[in-house]
Amino acid sequence: MYRVIGGDGREYGPVELPVLEQWIREGRVNSQSQVRREADANWQPASAFPELRPALGLGASAATTAPPMPAAAPTGTPPGVVRAGACVSAAWRLYQQNFGTLFLGMLIFSLITVALGVVPFVGGVAQLVLTGPLTGGVYWLFLQRIRGRPAGVAEVFSGFQRGFVQLMLCHIVTSLLVLLCSLPGLLLVIPAIFLGILNRNPEPLAIVLVVLGGLYILAVVVYLTVCWLFALPLVMDKQMEFWPAMKLSRQRVHAQWWRVFGLLVLSALVVSLGLLLCGVGILLTLPIGTAAVMYAYEQLFADVSAPSATA
Repeated sequence: MYRVIGGDGREYGPVELPVLEQWIREGRVNSQSQVRREADANWQPASAFPELRPALGLGASAATTAPPMPAAAPTGTPPGVVRAGACVSAAWRLYQQNFGTLFLGMLIFSLITVALGVVPFVGGVAQLVLTGPLTGGVYWLFLQRIRGRPAGVAEVFSGFQRGFVQLMLCHIVTSLLVLLCSLPGLLLVIPAIFLGILNRNPEPLAIVLVVLGGLYILAVVVYLTVCWLFALPLVMDKQMEFWPAMKLSRQRVHAQWWRVFGLLVLSALVVSLGLLLCGVGILLTLPIGTAAVMYAYEQLFADVSAPSATA
């Protein structure tokens, strides 16, 4: 029988070896997770137990060659509950321990995205097609480091192997649905702006319509963005199809929408600190915001198994 300290800082068990091996396959336990046998008093990394090494994918010398200890996950947080402050704190620790890898991965992603954006028409189409797989690859890089697994900047492109079509469709469909849901606001704003241009001196009614339409669009974009925030990570990590991933993300987020929204606001504030360094510094702070979102993902979807974990 074994006991385990989970990513949420809580102790689980006692459980038998087959159950612990299942947790390893599901990504809930990694080589550096603290484990002890029921009869022992001392905690050790999972890689120190010979019987767990096959499930961990480690060789006989794993105890001495295990990857570095991952940054601690948010502690004191019940599973399934998002705490913005704890996620950002854990993200900062992760970034400190993996600065080079996470910074370079985000830099590559940003350069590709910007390069595609400046190419007329063709770049826009390519950006629409590639944003989903590239973003999924960035999420995968961060998840691997959060889970204490070896991962390099090449993981940014892993979305091209892990469900390219589903990642592409997830990004395109969510973008189109946000646009469609915003149409009522656009129908207020566009005619009002057009009339204002014709009259040169906008009438009060036109101003009211622009304000109301703008507020409607803002509310729709924010609400749906928060609801579908974890759709791409679910496609990438759990190998789900895009529509079930969108549905599951919305269901889990809906129960604590304001908590997830608060996390995004706090992450945006942290990222915006990079603007103080002539704007370029945003590349230094963007990984913190991304890591914070991935820690929230781990809290919300730890109980969702990938197909390979149950095969």
